[in-house]
Amino acid sequence: MTLQMSSGEWRAQQPARRRLAARLQRAGWTAFALVGGAALAGLMGPGPLSWASVVTPTGSVRMDYERFTRLQGDTSLQLRVRRDVRQPDKARVWISKEYLSTGNVQQVVPTPESWIVANDGYVLTFALIGPADHVMAEIELNPGRLGLSRGKVGAPGEEPVGFWQFAYP
Repeated sequence: MTLQMSSGEWRAQQPARRRLAARLQRAGWTAFALVGGAALAGLMGPGPLSWASVVTPTGSVRMDYERFTRLQGDTSLQLRVRRDVRQPDKARVWISKEYLSTGNVQQVVPTPESWIVANDGYVLTFALIGPADHVMAEIELNPGRLGLSRGKVGAPGEEPVGFWQFAYP
């Protein structure tokens, strides 16, 4: 015995299927637009939301960095560090251990004269060449942890500023 719908019953169910299909299509287009908008904004690569800057209250350290990066991908912290008032031929920056312990430092350019552990972080000392009042340094690293990483940066003895970075797969 085979159950069959009459043509009237079959036609009566069609509007419900069409409404369901239309809702699913709208949901799909909405999801597509959200993912596309996020990608264009920089949540998945270069864009206006992907880069950020922090500056200490005294202006002695400025850091530009990528907010969103790939796990085990290359990223960098670009630092502008002013002359140390106690040592006029040096520029020193402090970076929290909390942040640097979440990844692997690949290279620091220029090479710091010293890299010492101090106050739950690391102090990097750079030589100033000529009449320059600041040094531009870049720390290249690979994030080693998925998710949100927090850190602080500043000049030794001054109030540091916080920053965050999100690593996705």
